[in-house]
Amino acid sequence: MSNANERAYELIRDEILTGRFASGDHLPEQKIAEVTGVSRTPVREALRRLESEHMVTFLPNRGAYVANWSADAVDDIFNLRVLLEGYAAERAAVRIDEEQIACLEQCVSDIDRSLQAPMDYDAVLEANNRFHRTLLDAAQSERLLILVPALLYTPIMVQTLKHYADEDLKRSNRHHEELVAACRARDPEWARNVMASHLRAAHRICRERF
Repeated sequence: MSNANERAYELIRDEILTGRFASGDHLPEQKIAEVTGVSRTPVREALRRLESEHMVTFLPNRGAYVANWSADAVDDIFNLRVLLEGYAAERAAVRIDEEQIACLEQCVSDIDRSLQAPMDYDAVLEANNRFHRTLLDAAQSERLLILVPALLYTPIMVQTLKHYADEDLKRSNRHHEELVAACRARDPEWARNVMASHLRAAHRICRERF
């Protein structure tokens, strides 16, 4: 893949994931080419690649648009996350090492500190992502490393934390804290159940506020 193709793909994808290109927005090739600084051909190929990832849809005679996320699609993603990330937490609980547990504990502390007024949302997001990535790495499964990010890196998932109230964020981090405890206890069933509760709470918020 050429550098121009990859540049166009990364830039358009980032704009969609962060919500700067919102659901339903038109993505005219010429305008995108001007924004990304590449020609229309790499833009066209990037849009087709994003279509295969369900981030972009093409309408006959109208061009490319940012995909809309239906309630059914949101339900589907979260139900799959419960299955896959619950399994990842179960595996991680019996495979995680002390360095990874220390990393999880640091993430919990970083989130608690970042939630103090004035809240640092970017720091909360970074620590939250680091927590989940560390737990996924600890599961030691190449398949999960492919499947789970495919669900996480969608606009609806990346933007979920923006819709959390302060109490939601605090409760979410208590789930993180309990996941650490389950890992320290080497209890896979406990870890799976906490992860399921964690994701179901996120699902409820997502359905209520998006």
